[in-house]
Amino acid sequence: MSKHYYCFLCKTEIFSRREFKKHAVKHFKNDRCPYCNMKIKNLLIHLTFYHIQEKKRLIYYRDLAILSKEANDLNILKDPNLKLNKYQRYNVMKIIKKL
Repeated sequence: MSKHYYCFLCKTEIFSRREFKKHAVKHFKNDRCPYCNMKIKNLLIHLTFYHIQEKKRLIYYRDLAILSKEANDLNILKDPNLKLNKYQRYNVMKIIKKL
C-alpha cells in the first residue's frame, strides 16, 4: 500500500514524500510555515520533522507548544492528565522557544 500525503492548503493529494516536500515549497513565502504557522529556519527539516514524520508524538508536542504559548501558561504541561515526563516537557519547551 502506497503512502500518500494531502496538502490541505490547495487540496492536492501527493503520492510520495519527496514530491510532497517539493510541492510544499510552493506555499512558503516567508519564515513561517503555512501549515502550522511555526517560525522556521530550515524548510526541509521543518517539513520532515513536523509534517511528514510518521511519529505523531512530534506533532502532539508541537500542538502542546502552540497551545501553551497562545494561552501564555506553561502550567498546561504539568497537567497530570497529559502524563508528560520531564524529557517530554523539555522537548515541548524547546519547540515553544522556536515559536
